[in-house]
Amino acid sequence: EPLGGYLWLAARLVADDADRSTLCSAFNFGPNLTSNRTVADVAEAILRHTGGGWTDQSDPNAPHEASKLNLAIDRAYHLLDWKPIWDFDQTIKITADWYMQERDGADAAKITSEQIEIYEIAASKAKLPWAS
Repeated sequence: EPLGGYLWLAARLVADDADRSTLCSAFNFGPNLTSNRTVADVAEAILRHTGGGWTDQSDPNAPHEASKLNLAIDRAYHLLDWKPIWDFDQTIKITADWYMQERDGADAAKITSEQIEIYEIAASKAKLPWAS
């Protein structure tokens, strides 16, 4: 998702009608707020696709950190008409699948190319302006 966002930002920056004074600044490209999860949620979701287990060894007496760190993607959404294509479950599934295939001896470049194609198809079906 972030790579798609950065590529769209680059395309907008070189467009003839680009407002570079607005676009030449920081953008966050990440999940929708509905896809934000705790570290434990991410670990459990990955393990559903890969097998295995984990043990929470966090220190309950450690200094407090926010339970969720959220990227605000509203700027990218409003100024670039950008939004993520995949939800949490799809992102985890695709990511875990990449690692499992590579572990089993598949060519990493081939897996990556196939997953980019899957992403492009999903983006086209969503009919987003940057996915044509």
